[in-house]
Amino acid sequence: MSYKKFGAADQKVGLSLERCYKTHKPLPLGGGLVIYGGNAEAPKITDADIYVSVQHNIMYSKAMFPWNPGEAFTFYIPDGGVPTNVREFKKLIEYLAENIKAGKKIHVGCIGGHGRTGMVFAALVVEMLGDLDAITYVRKNYCKKAVETTKQVEFLNKLYGIKKVAGSHPVSYYGKTDWYGSGTASTASKNYGSTSYKKDKRVVNPLTNSIGTVWSDE
Repeated sequence: MSYKKFGAADQKVGLSLERCYKTHKPLPLGGGLVIYGGNAEAPKITDADIYVSVQHNIMYSKAMFPWNPGEAFTFYIPDGGVPTNVREFKKLIEYLAENIKAGKKIHVGCIGGHGRTGMVFAALVVEMLGDLDAITYVRKNYCKKAVETTKQVEFLNKLYGIKKVAGSHPVSYYGKTDWYGSGTASTASKNYGSTSYKKDKRVVNPLTNSIGTVWSDE
């Protein structure tokens, strides 16, 4: 993957993004049970029983076909956003919890495995451990970048009573618009609850290729 078009600061951010999901620890959920998270298209776990993508793309796997063992499916959540169907999101969390308790190995992924994946993990922490400081728990035991935006924090608080904390990442991470090209600097700040973006005009967005991931060129 080439970063020649970008400045040193952008290259540093891009390389950091590329590495982080590979270092994610499995999230402990009590009794020796865990769940794995990272990039949906390039999960470092290749032997999972169930793969869940919360973005558009998912790893090509034989599990995608119903006649083969395993499961692979998409539960789409907008990048930086929250689920649009609360009832189905709750069912997803219950489904994941049931299968984890049954001994299934599960991987949940988005692009970096932080915002949307972190939101799923925080909900699972409440479902399986009853810990309402769930975002802090996920950041400590999985990745410090988990649950990126104020909108995601507020969603978890409203739906599960999870303790509010600051979002992990400024909007500038998404570039001048979000990764799907919607919103200007001012609307992005409004949508994602951050003012830091207005001070940072660097465009990290071009690191993304045409199918929406920074890792597919590896």
